[in-house]
Amino acid sequence: MNLKKEQRGFSLLEILIYVFIVLFLVYAVFLYYQGELARKRDNERIQDINVITEALAKYYGNCQKYPEISEWECLEQDVREEGVFSKEMKDYLAEIPSDPLFKTEKQPYSFCYRYKSADGGQEYKIYYQLEKKMKKQRQIIEVYSSGGKNIFIGLKGEVPWYDSSWKFRKKIKIDSQKISGELNNFPLLLSIKDKELKNRAKEDGQDIIFTDSTGKKLEREIENYASTTGELLVWVKIPRLSSQIDSEIYIYYGRSAERGKFASESELNFPGIEKEKKGVWDENFLMVSHLDEKSTTSDSTINQLTGISYNNVKQGIEGKIFNAYEFDGEDDYLNFGNSSLFSSLEGLTISVWVFPKEAAKIKIDGEEREIDAEDGRGILGWEEDRRDAFQILTYKDYILLTVNISGGTYELKSASPLIGNEWNYLTAVYDGENLIFYLNGKENGRKKITKGIIERGEGEFFELGRYYGKSWYSDGTVVKTFSFKGLIDELQISKIAKTPNWIETSYQNQKEPFDSIEIIGAEELY
Repeated sequence: MNLKKEQRGFSLLEILIYVFIVLFLVYAVFLYYQGELARKRDNERIQDINVITEALAKYYGNCQKYPEISEWECLEQDVREEGVFSKEMKDYLAEIPSDPLFKTEKQPYSFCYRYKSADGGQEYKIYYQLEKKMKKQRQIIEVYSSGGKNIFIGLKGEVPWYDSSWKFRKKIKIDSQKISGELNNFPLLLSIKDKELKNRAKEDGQDIIFTDSTGKKLEREIENYASTTGELLVWVKIPRLSSQIDSEIYIYYGRSAERGKFASESELNFPGIEKEKKGVWDENFLMVSHLDEKSTTSDSTINQLTGISYNNVKQGIEGKIFNAYEFDGEDDYLNFGNSSLFSSLEGLTISVWVFPKEAAKIKIDGEEREIDAEDGRGILGWEEDRRDAFQILTYKDYILLTVNISGGTYELKSASPLIGNEWNYLTAVYDGENLIFYLNGKENGRKKITKGIIERGEGEFFELGRYYGKSWYSDGTVVKTFSFKGLIDELQISKIAKTPNWIETSYQNQKEPFDSIEIIGAEELY
């Protein structure tokens, strides 16, 4: 009996499996091959950059600088255009290397060697991409001169550069532990001493600006800048401060006269110069007098309430913050005029630094005698009207605040007096219901009063350093018994009641402005 052997072909499923295996193997070989090629090209890139950096070192040795290119330049394109790098390096590189995957028709170029110099050609950085990926992203490799590490690239999550006209910046951390509560639009006093400022900023410091952590420019007012030491005292308006989270801002300096890459037309009117602006002090500030001047006293708000000194007020005396005015306790004072701004106020905050000295002595009937201290000393008030809008007097055992609320006179005595021969931070507040004293940031007296509006009286002008009053003696001597003896610094008056957190933060900040911040990280270059 013949047995016929049954022959069977491959099923469709088996064929598909075989095809899949073959394709998988081919693909694996392809990936391996491509990976090897990519690794080979990455090694070529590393070798290319080594060649370029060696040539740059020789160039620097001869020229004491690197080729100056102020914006990132693709070296491959520079070769095609016979640009600055190609011309400068022709004696140092027989041929400028090109990225293995550089294609001139593809812009922007994914693969090329990018070069930029900074600090007048004293530093450089080159960056390029590898094909090998880390965490699904191509690696960006940087090589640089000894100080070129911090040249800004803009591809690695950095805070945007405000404007390329400014060539240097540093990050500043504001210590949250020095802040009370949450504050908005706070004028923070910064005290900075920095050798880079000394070496790079303009002599008058007007190229020094600040931005927030997103690159937005902040309002600032420079109170003093010493170019010989790099010491800066500046008020910066911070949009938001927190007692829980440190805030970060940036200081920029070293502005060139050239038009910046990101410059607006308004920035070009005065190349390299920043105008002082009044925006640090919002519309609620009626006046801010730093008392730094040696002539007419200026106001940093938009209201421009200037003060004229009388009877030889000593100006330019070393003060709490910078300079201060010294009053003799006899007859000198400042006249700030008769502004209507101090009328119809629903709230009020007056803050001032005061350094009281021993009461003055005068000759009466041929004998040296002390002025009667029971009459008090006028820190500020109104000429010829004790019942005008507001006045502050200091006595032996207390401080006295007097305000005119809707035609009625109300007084508040502090719980303790000013400390003699020391700087005291004095704040007086009317919040619509209460008169409140703060001394060195802490509440020092409170009195509930009738609701109303602070109104002006018949005083001739607002004055600092006395509240005008007279005492007559038998020999015909007339003494202004309300004249203050001591130093006064940093007078700020606002038409709203500042919060306890605001007042405490102001005291801590102005007492030790250098202690509120810390410069973190190295100087960045553009």
